[in-house]
Amino acid sequence: MSEFARRPGSGGLEVGGVAVEPPVTERQAELLAGSGLLADEPGSLLAAWAALGATWAGTVEEARALAPEALDRRVDGEWSFAETQRHLVFVTDAWIRGIALGVPEPHHRLGLPPHFVDGRTLGLDLDATPVLDEVLALRAERRAIVRDLIDGSTADDLGRSAGKQFTVLGAVQVVMFEEWAHHRFAARDLARL
Repeated sequence: MSEFARRPGSGGLEVGGVAVEPPVTERQAELLAGSGLLADEPGSLLAAWAALGATWAGTVEEARALAPEALDRRVDGEWSFAETQRHLVFVTDAWIRGIALGVPEPHHRLGLPPHFVDGRTLGLDLDATPVLDEVLALRAERRAIVRDLIDGSTADDLGRSAGKQFTVLGAVQVVMFEEWAHHRFAARDLARL
């Protein structure tokens, strides 16, 4: 594994008194903590998830003020706003639907994986060019799945093994980090558009 992920089963890690599960690294946890989004129990996870949702909602409104074609434009070779939304669908499908919930075929065809994952073998349509509203509807569904998972979990549920290598908490924390990090990139690029 790289500096971007901790190995499954690696020793306990705490940042600011909050338990951090693999694959989230100490640096990623510190970044989340600095934004008030690092949590390890249902109530604080739910509050952090709601805060991320509110942040994204404001950014989506800013994006909608731009010409639709601008949201498909890449800045400095990074994903476009629309591609970022598709990637976050993939992240939630992989970590929450696949790992935490154990859905056998968790991926929606419009999800967009990182470069090191062969999305075609997962049934993803990497050449698709969906309209933003379709992708945002998928994002809303996926965000609701995460919210419902957290809301329906106890501390024991979050600590259970998921996907044979990680815990439910680890899956939720990695999705939180991905949401936070990609929001930073998207907001930065929207400002340049």
